[in-house]
Amino acid sequence: MNGKMVKRVVVRTVLLGGLAFFAVMVVAQIISHYQSPVSIPRYVAYSAAALFVLLCAISYSFYRPAVHVAASIVQDIKILIPLAAVMALAVLSVSLARPGMSNIEVFSAPGIVFVVAMAALTVFGFLLTVSKLHDIHSRIRDYGVLMDRCTDMLKAEIKRVTDEHKPGKLLVFANAPGFGSMSAPDEWLRYSDELGNLIVLPKVRVVLGCLSWIQEGTEESTHDKFYKLHWPTRPDLQTRIDESKRIATTIVELSGGNRQGKAAYALVNEIQEVPFHLIMTSERAIMFVSLSYPSPNNDSSTTDEDQGQSVPFPVPAAIVAIETNDGAMRRALEDGVMARLKSEKYAKRVLPSESTPATAST
Repeated sequence: MNGKMVKRVVVRTVLLGGLAFFAVMVVAQIISHYQSPVSIPRYVAYSAAALFVLLCAISYSFYRPAVHVAASIVQDIKILIPLAAVMALAVLSVSLARPGMSNIEVFSAPGIVFVVAMAALTVFGFLLTVSKLHDIHSRIRDYGVLMDRCTDMLKAEIKRVTDEHKPGKLLVFANAPGFGSMSAPDEWLRYSDELGNLIVLPKVRVVLGCLSWIQEGTEESTHDKFYKLHWPTRPDLQTRIDESKRIATTIVELSGGNRQGKAAYALVNEIQEVPFHLIMTSERAIMFVSLSYPSPNNDSSTTDEDQGQSVPFPVPAAIVAIETNDGAMRRALEDGVMARLKSEKYAKRVLPSESTPATAST
């Protein structure tokens, strides 16, 4: 465990311990308050407390998944530190508002405890919303935005491995390793650079699954057929095909030798297109479905109903994507993809001896 990890553990332990101590103190003071002679019968107070606990238990059963998510999020330093600061400010404000009373006397009043607790919950909700604004507005509907988001994911993973010294992971499941190069070539170049920097790191586990790029005899591979089917008139078609295949062959080469944790799977030839695309790192995942594969030189046409003539109608590249950092969803996606890739009826792992320079570039 390095120094940064120790620091994070210590900070979280201190802050969570402080909040837990504060909560225990408040509960103890409430009980102590009602055990002293008060104007209402003691059994009424105990009955109200029991009813409160029962209602809390019922509410927990209704919102258990959300409570578990909130409990995992509140451990984030970015949420925990501002929340602790606000709680400290609330305690200070209440203490200064009642200068003639001790802190224990002030916080034994149920009304004050309720106000402080609701303030903490409100602030937590606000901080959670602010921290998740990036995800709330993460609408990915074109390849340019998609490639930028994928590039950011790769940069974060490289930082995780090189700066934090944690193991990394990259899972790519797509029609081609070079997805996005046709529809967003500029953004794809930035993505390609970061991809190359990530896959060569020894501590990064890399898994690629795509249409087969291995040429068998004189017949073209399904990878090449896919490109030529959707972009037959692109002048840079062969260049893009070679770039995509180079990514696959690089991963295959890295899977041999003394580097471990790299694997490339070629889908069987009967599969002409994947049902969905997935790129996943240790902390995030993007799953997307391509709705169209047009080229900037798209020569498709449609009929103008008013003029009765056929006019050019370039259809923009369109995708629907979901980005998530939810651990359960990422595990489910990874398990589903790996189950496909490890099935002999669906894919085959390519070994270095099977992916030669001759088959990597045509």
